[in-house]
Amino acid sequence: MSLTRRLAAIGAPVLLASALTGCGVGGPPTDASAEDYCNAQIGLFQYIVENSTGGEQPPADEVFDELQSSVDEQEEVGTPEDMPDDARAAWEEQIEATQEVDEDDFTEAYEGGDPQDLEEELGGDEEGADALNDYNQDTCASQLQDLMGDVPTP
Repeated sequence: MSLTRRLAAIGAPVLLASALTGCGVGGPPTDASAEDYCNAQIGLFQYIVENSTGGEQPPADEVFDELQSSVDEQEEVGTPEDMPDDARAAWEEQIEATQEVDEDDFTEAYEGGDPQDLEEELGGDEEGADALNDYNQDTCASQLQDLMGDVPTP
């Protein structure tokens, strides 16, 4: 599996995760700047890009630890005020699902190389995920494009 596909396989669930939580009182902030939100969203991608050598992805245990750190950062930063409710709900749900994922299950899915396995492991509402994905594409496209420009081609 190419590094770009691996990044997509790892990042899509993270972006999905950030879109799958419901709006609750006392939850993550809803006043993040778009820049801060996007930086938190692409943190895991950035880690993988910076730590991939010779077309090899970082070890699963390191990626799992970084995934958990990334989700903690996303939760701390929160979402922009203009995020649609369905995307925010999906973001919150994904945060929760990612925080609860078992490291062994993650490792098996990550090392298996099947993006579908990772998506299934992190779960989520498909409709909400679509709303979150649309929001992230509209809001974070330039930051993600800048990062993907740094991905070495095999």
